[in-house]
Amino acid sequence: YWTFAVEHLQSQGGLSTAQSRTVLAIVGLASVGGSVSADAVRHLGARAAFVLAALAEAASLGLLGLAPGMLTAALCSAALFGIAYNTLVAIEVIWSAEVFAARPSAGLAAVMVMGALGLLTGPPVFGAIADHAGLAPVFAAGAVLLVATTALAPRGGLADEA
Repeated sequence: YWTFAVEHLQSQGGLSTAQSRTVLAIVGLASVGGSVSADAVRHLGARAAFVLAALAEAASLGLLGLAPGMLTAALCSAALFGIAYNTLVAIEVIWSAEVFAARPSAGLAAVMVMGALGLLTGPPVFGAIADHAGLAPVFAAGAVLLVATTALAPRGGLADEA
């Protein structure tokens, strides 16, 4: 999102520099909404909260990919992405503490390393795809990958507490 959203909004959507940068500001502002992650886990269970957040993030990518020229859609996408992304990160941290109960720092390190690998490899790989197919398919692929991750959501543990 951070790597390609502004370019997509400007090149494909025709939004101004100020408008496209405002979209990123909304991501940052909405990310504060991820602070409700613990409440979501407590009320819905960790698995349901994870799946809901992953689907919300997928929807945000799909919306941005399909409607780059609509500022209102881009702002809604940004708000959804900010909340969903930070909620997913928080749930991953909560789960890692349970999975690695004897060594919670190892669990946190595992989550952070996997995130870093995604940030390191995603932009060049998807940039190469965008060079040949455009950015809309890149956002669609990201949405599909997020939907696929819902099948990998851990079962049991914190999800049983709901």
